Amino acid sequence: MLSLLILFGILLTQKASAMGLADIGAGFMTGMWIDVCTILPYCGQGATGVALVTGIIIQTVLWLIGSAAVLIILYAAVRIVASGGNDEMLSKGKKMIFYAVLGLLFAVLTSAIVNFVFAFVAGIASAT
Repeated sequence: MLSLLILFGILLTQKASAMGLADIGAGFMTGMWIDVCTILPYCGQGATGVALVTGIIIQTVLWLIGSAAVLIILYAAVRIVASGGNDEMLSKGKKMIFYAVLGLLFAVLTSAIVNFVFAFVAGIASAT
């Protein structure tokens, strides 16, 4: 997967700046972007398209992290119930729940930070 990302980055390297962000896919149709726009959805919408795709990716990742956190919490709850008074099993279950909730909290905070930074960059691009 990493090699695919590196290959994608090498093949589609384009200098991007906050001023040029609004031009992506909107009137900036060089040969490379025509090829990319045949594959990617929302390509011809400029910065709005980038915001839509970013939102979809963030929501998908949050859904996956949330699902994994719920499964880990359920597994930890079963371990706590099945501990039978064993303090070691009980503490391991509590730690699992704590770290699952902490990971979920970090995922939500990270999403908020990414949304804030993207809105800031998009605001700069639309102001120019």
